[in-house]
Parts: sequence; structure tokens; C-alpha cells
Amino acid sequence: MAQRKNGNVPKGKNLKQLILECSREHGWERVGEREIRAIGAELRGGTGNGHKVSPSYIANVLREAGARVEVNDPFVDPSMEEPYASRLAGLLKFGDLEEAESSLRKLDTIFQDYRSASDREGTSLVRTLVSKGKQRAEILAASLLCVAMAVMLDILLVSLRKVVRENQVFREFAEARTPMTKEPEPF
Repeated sequence: MAQRKNGNVPKGKNLKQLILECSREHGWERVGEREIRAIGAELRGGTGNGHKVSPSYIANVLREAGARVEVNDPFVDPSMEEPYASRLAGLLKFGDLEEAESSLRKLDTIFQDYRSASDREGTSLVRTLVSKGKQRAEILAASLLCVAMAVMLDILLVSLRKVVRENQVFREFAEARTPMTKEPEPF
């Protein structure tokens, strides 16, 4: 892979071009998980900046370019031939709740069309996309839950530090007081 002297991405080339170039250099007929990991490692070493490129990004770039990509990844759409590819490609989106709902409605409409035409391959592809959508939603939800838990833990730690600080101040205050000269009398 061509590389500038300072180790950064070669001039005039973007990441997609580097992925495609790397794949062409190897001449793979089929690209699986092992090949995608190899491309990722080569890109990390070749760009010299330590950027990690996600396997799903590499797979999607190669698939868009027409490569035969065989991976089981929730963020990689299944292989589709025409007429399915033009109708289903890129339809599954989760940018926000409205986009996700719209995406699922479109998929349902397409599913009904394929079902009424007794198109088993079409209905199977839609089911696969919906299943991948569910996996993506679960991963995103778990990620958001982890973020929320981390924020709550940070808030708890700040509160605990504050309590400890206040208790230290109270202890120092109590220790600094002059000792009582006589015992308090009972009521």
C-alpha cells in the first residue's frame, strides 16, 4: 500500500479507497472475517495513526464495491442480488426513533409485497434485515444503558467524595473544640 513518508494516509486517498486498494492487492475472491481483520490491521499499520477501522465498515465498503463478503455481523447487511438490492439496500436505519419507525414501516410494506407475490427470497431477505435491525437495536440499547450507568456511577462517586469531605470537616471541627470541663446535667 502506498504510504507517505510521515506514515499518514497517502495524499489524495480516502479510507474507502485504501480499503479497496488493500483488497485488490490481495486478490481475494471471497472476503470473510479473517480477511477483514487483515485489512484492518494493514490499515492501522499503513496509516501510521493507529486508527481502528471497524470490521463492519470494511465489510460494507467492500460489499458496496461488489466484493463477495461473507460475514455474520449485525452492522453488515446481507448480500443481495437484483431486484432486491436496489429496493432493500440501505433501508435499515437507526439514526433516531422516527427514522427507525419509518425504516420498519417501509420494510413491512416491502415484506407484504413480496409475500403477496409469493416471493420467498424477498420475504427471507426482509426477515434477515429485520433480525439484524433487532440485533442493532439491542446493541445500541445496551450501549446506552452502559453510558447511563457510567453517568450514574460518576454522580454517586462525586456525592460520596462530598460526604467524605464533609465528614472530615466535621471530624476536624469536633477534634478542634475545647474539651468540656464539666459533664452535662441530665434533664
